[in-house]
Amino acid sequence: MAPALNRGEPASLALRVPEIVEAIRKAAASNEPQRIEFCDRVPVDRWFAGYVTPVDAENCEVFFWRCRKVQGWQRDVWRFLYKNRLEGLHWEVLEQDHELLENMAPDARSREFLYQHDVGMARVRRMLEAKAKEQIQALNESA
Repeated sequence: MAPALNRGEPASLALRVPEIVEAIRKAAASNEPQRIEFCDRVPVDRWFAGYVTPVDAENCEVFFWRCRKVQGWQRDVWRFLYKNRLEGLHWEVLEQDHELLENMAPDARSREFLYQHDVGMARVRRMLEAKAKEQIQALNESA
């Protein structure tokens, strides 16, 4: 076993990309979001930007962007696809979101039915809402 690896941590992740495990540890210890970047050269050069945000003492949210610098014909193909197909889809989805939000009932958050992958963000939102209410109440009581 790797000496820096604790019981219950994913061994393959810790051995391949120890920066992720270290960022998770720092986020848990400091209760502050952490930003990490790392490179992976197989099968092609690419780099990752990641964010680790603690939710509570036991959990954190992790998000990564996978990036790859392309040049020449690969860049031209990407720009062509984006301009001719993907940009239209992007704006279509944004317009759907816009219409949905405009027509949403005022109490929609109290009646949410989420996919499993959305439950974490709803939990974070509810925790932030509760903290904001506590802060407002404390301000009102001190005034």
